Amino acid sequence: MTDQHQTGMSIFDLLSRRWDLGAPIKSIAFSGDGSTVAFLLENGKLALMPCEDAESPDVRTNLDIETGRTTIRPRTAPPVSPRYPDVTAAPCSDIHGYRGFGFILTNSDGAVVEVTPAGQVLPVVSLGQSDNTVISASATTKQAAIAQGQQITQIGPEGEISVIEATGNGAVTAIALSSDGSHLATHQDDRLGIRNLQDPTGRSEYLDIPGKASLIVWESGNKRLVCALDNKTLAIADRRNGQVQIQPGFAANVRSAFFSTASNALLASGAFRLAGWSLDDLPGEGTAGTALTSGKPALVLVEAIAHHPSRPFCAAGFTSGMLNICLVGKPDEMPLHMGTGAAVTTLEWSGDGKHLAAGFADGSVALVAFPKQMFK
Repeated sequence: MTDQHQTGMSIFDLLSRRWDLGAPIKSIAFSGDGSTVAFLLENGKLALMPCEDAESPDVRTNLDIETGRTTIRPRTAPPVSPRYPDVTAAPCSDIHGYRGFGFILTNSDGAVVEVTPAGQVLPVVSLGQSDNTVISASATTKQAAIAQGQQITQIGPEGEISVIEATGNGAVTAIALSSDGSHLATHQDDRLGIRNLQDPTGRSEYLDIPGKASLIVWESGNKRLVCALDNKTLAIADRRNGQVQIQPGFAANVRSAFFSTASNALLASGAFRLAGWSLDDLPGEGTAGTALTSGKPALVLVEAIAHHPSRPFCAAGFTSGMLNICLVGKPDEMPLHMGTGAAVTTLEWSGDGKHLAAGFADGSVALVAFPKQMFK
């Protein structure tokens, strides 16, 4: 697409806006309207950047009519500086898109707050300080759920607040709203609890999943879920038959996983290449399922992944800092960033698939925009 030898710049240089935020990046979220991206740092600071770019790759792309060759010229001005809201996140908090255009997190005082793209910090609910607070939120359904110890606080689309007590003795370690906002899943005391939020009786169903879950992911349609456990395994739960398959063999704990309709696949980090299985044949009792070979194997671990919201490819970030985009189920991959030794800690696609945000262990971040003709 561009003559890198002539410009002296890599494709990553040409497509991305980059900043050094000074501390390792913990999590990333895009606002529901796609206007803003938020980077949460390990030191609790939050940095906001607009997605709109006056010098986007589309603006800088040129097609030579005679040769048919496409080139991208370098930027002429540095990107705008980040905005830092006056908030410090609690050590246990992540950042999530919330209510269409903003973000939600738990601050260092134990209050759940909403942060607007302009950097305003608005109170949502005060829960008190805790080392065991986990949040799930949806920018599309305008809902949120916060678990603190054994107490779960639900926030509805109109801001209505309700509190329920999780059954069990231990703290809830992971929580996830389904994509349509109709169900809530939690992991506590070696079992997965699933509550239908539209059932007035408030009854829950339970599946035994030994271990401590750090992540719960729903499949579209709410029939299956996966839990990433702290013993380098992935639990695949099927609500239709009540079966749970514990999938071992990961080289590290799974930090990110996705059900992808576009790729018809379940994908996960934690191996030396993108791990995945066909949704038509997931691992189950007595069967290994149909494993998918995506991209090329590496000598370093896949630390973070993010699947494109509508196309059959996935971004994979490695502990070396390498960042690739691969076609799921195919060996084809596009090296995006060769890496400088600082691990990719987190990845996130915008809802429209136009931007990929990456955070690194050295505190650097990148917001990559792809020209329209790049993924035809």
